[in-house]
Parts: sequence; C-alpha cells; structure tokens
Amino acid sequence: MTVPAVGPPRVPLLPFEAPPTLSGERRFCIGQYLLVRRTAYDRIGGHAALRHRVAEDLAMARLVDEQGLSFVLVCAPGTLRVRMYPEGIRAFIRGWRRNFREGIHAAGLVGIIETALVVAWLLDVPRWLLHALLSADYDAVGAAATMYAASWLTVAYWQRRVGSFRLRDALAYPVFALLFVYVSCLAALDALLRRPITWKGRNAAAQLDAG
Repeated sequence: MTVPAVGPPRVPLLPFEAPPTLSGERRFCIGQYLLVRRTAYDRIGGHAALRHRVAEDLAMARLVDEQGLSFVLVCAPGTLRVRMYPEGIRAFIRGWRRNFREGIHAAGLVGIIETALVVAWLLDVPRWLLHALLSADYDAVGAAATMYAASWLTVAYWQRRVGSFRLRDALAYPVFALLFVYVSCLAALDALLRRPITWKGRNAAAQLDAG
C-alpha cells in the first residue's frame, strides 16, 4: 500500500469526543492518492468498513495496522498535482473543519502540546515584532525581525517539502496560523456540542475510536 503523505490534522484544543491516548497516532495518509493491493483492500473490508468515518483515509491506515499489514509513505514532489476546494475559502473551512474533528482525537495529548507550542511561537513572533515597532524599541525590532525571518524560512522549507509553494508565500504565515486556530475552534465547538458532520450530502456523527 503506497501513500503519498500529509500529516493528520492536529488541533490544540481539548473537548474530545473520546478519550485521547497520550502519544496519539503517528499515521500519515492522504485520500487523494492511494495504491492498495486488492487482497489487502478486501482484508480490511474496503471502503464499506469506512463509510461512517470522518476522515476515511486515516481510518484506512488504522485498519491496515490492525490487520497486521503494512504501508509505505512516498514523498515524490511533482509526481502528482491535486487541487483541493476549488469552490473557495468557505469550502476549505468546511473541509478542514471536518478533518480537524477527527484530528482532535488522533493527535493525542502529546500532539496537542506539540501543536500548541508551534502555533504559539508562530503567532507570538509577529506580535513581538509589531509591539517592538510601535514602541520604537529598535533593539527588540532587530531581534524580533531575526526570529520572524527564521520562522518564515522554516515554514517555507516545510511548505516546499509537501507542495508547490513559492518562498514569498510563507511570509504570510501568521495569516495561515490564525486560520488554523479559527478552524480548530470551530471543530472543537462541534466536538463539544456533538454536532453531526455534514459533508458532500452525507450527514453522520463523528465516530472516533477510544484507543
């Protein structure tokens, strides 16, 4: 089973629908491109076994593990191009809100802490830079600008590893970090209120494994 990989969504918030594990799941899978042997597909029950899942690709990786099978993640930039959510930003938010719903559980407590620390850093550096500029504290401006540049280049590096992004795209990373927090809050509220998930004409409650 060969799977070009993108990490499972992780959300730095706590209202779980099922008790999270400490370390969470370290499986990576993306549903747009899966190569599966027919024998393995039949053994895990195919998509029929996943029809009620929120994120069926991650659930498929879980079933592969549970059946004692294995899968390989392939990182091959430029091999395949996928455009997600051509309908625009609203469709993007709906789609990731759905994915984050399961990501709340899949991250585990360690994953939540990791993500919270990363997001806190990404948002605090531009806040520090803005505060230094407004205060005319030029020593602080230099330090904050250095940290912003380091953060920008780090984000740009990882963007180039997983997709076709230009170096300048990462300059706006605080906007994307804020969008991540916004979608996380929506997904967390959905989980807290146990709202059903509506996607592509289907309506189902989130079903998350306890373990």
